[in-house]
Amino acid sequence: MNKNYFNYLVTQNKKQLLVLFLLGFAFVPVITMINVDPYNMDNPYSYGSSLSGFILYSVLLIGLTYIVPLFNYRFIQYKRSCDTFLSLPIKRETLFNTVTVFSLALMYVPYIINVILGAIVLIVKGYPFVIGSFIAYLVISLLLVSVLYFMNTLIVLKCNNSIDSVICMIGYSLLPVVIYLAFAEFMDMYTFGVNGFYNFDWPQSIHTMIASTGFFLYHAFSIATNQAFNYCWCVFYLALGLVFGAWSAITFVKRNAESSEQISDSQWMYRLLIPLYAFFTLTFFTVSAGMSDTIITVIVVFIIYSVATFIANRKVALSKWSIVAFIGVVIITKLAGSVFKHTLAPSISLNFPTSFDHMEVNIYSHSDDFSMNSEYLEITDSSDIALIQGLQKELVEDYYNDVVYDNTNSHLHIYYYDSHNNERKSYYYPLSNEKSKVIYELALANNTTVYGVDYSKPNAGEFTVSKDQLDQLLAIH
Repeated sequence: MNKNYFNYLVTQNKKQLLVLFLLGFAFVPVITMINVDPYNMDNPYSYGSSLSGFILYSVLLIGLTYIVPLFNYRFIQYKRSCDTFLSLPIKRETLFNTVTVFSLALMYVPYIINVILGAIVLIVKGYPFVIGSFIAYLVISLLLVSVLYFMNTLIVLKCNNSIDSVICMIGYSLLPVVIYLAFAEFMDMYTFGVNGFYNFDWPQSIHTMIASTGFFLYHAFSIATNQAFNYCWCVFYLALGLVFGAWSAITFVKRNAESSEQISDSQWMYRLLIPLYAFFTLTFFTVSAGMSDTIITVIVVFIIYSVATFIANRKVALSKWSIVAFIGVVIITKLAGSVFKHTLAPSISLNFPTSFDHMEVNIYSHSDDFSMNSEYLEITDSSDIALIQGLQKELVEDYYNDVVYDNTNSHLHIYYYDSHNNERKSYYYPLSNEKSKVIYELALANNTTVYGVDYSKPNAGEFTVSKDQLDQLLAIH
């Protein structure tokens, strides 16, 4: 690091440092001083009213990981400033290290000071404090911020102008969400009966992990908590951060000054992002669509794909490679579903939990002539569990063997729970009246109420279904 250049950066950015400090001061120490009452044994967690301040500051840090690299490396994206800065008597490695240290200090120093001040306010008001927990989560938050900073720094260094940098930073930030939604839709379409693919585990998002560290800093003021920090994902992101940091340094050192203000032609930016978005968008919108809807969707996505390509190339033209890439994406998207359905999907659908405490079953049936539903039936008996899982297996095998039922008026929900009554897994199946009879009979055998309405009779009203009425209703309808 070059001390003279570092001091120059600090001098040139005094106002920015002051603004960031004042914002943080308003978010944490001020909110804590105003909103938090002194410690009271009858209400030991009243400090929670200042939680929003810590979280707001964490969100500000997330925003800074985008803004700081964009501004601190803007000199390489303009020809005049690029020639000036790269001609300084400083090695490129030293220049990169200096800008990196300053950028991190710009984000870290106001944050550390204000978070410590907020903690001091709580301590002065009498709240118990565990310094080890506080330091641990403070360090974790700073490390995760560094990961996001290096990711965005790499994007800025791979792009040749500020507009492309902003677009690609947004593109890469939204890509995990698009991938997840496409994955969930794909799995929901091709794996029969399995629920839960839309249960997004928010701690997997680095942005959410950074924001949640503001909450976890409260561990220092709480003896017990039911929350748990996702350390596995934390380690994963830190490993990515090391890759992004090294890659950023190499990119900066090898960057050609002539690239400034040119089209961003890196294979890792538009050339990768545009096909990826096309692929996952098609996956999301076409896996469950009919042929006519699929054609319309492909046309719409191709138009968007073309416009994005025009923006990337700064000209209204599509290369042969772009057209071939899009056609390849369409073919791969459709083939992937067919291959998956006949290979992995059945085994995933049949992968029932092997370790659970109990299951709950609910079934309902409905047509123009009748409706019927059972109360939730809790099942712990091994023979009943075997009966349910046998039916599940039969339904899955029929589906993948293209067995079509005469009717599917009935719908079955199955839930697996652990000993703490937390849901392990859930399933949903449409099934025929014949197969639904097995569940209704099991419910009645376990003294679970089944309600029915026979609309074919005048003055239809809800009644409790008996075994004889069950046979009659399902036989007629």
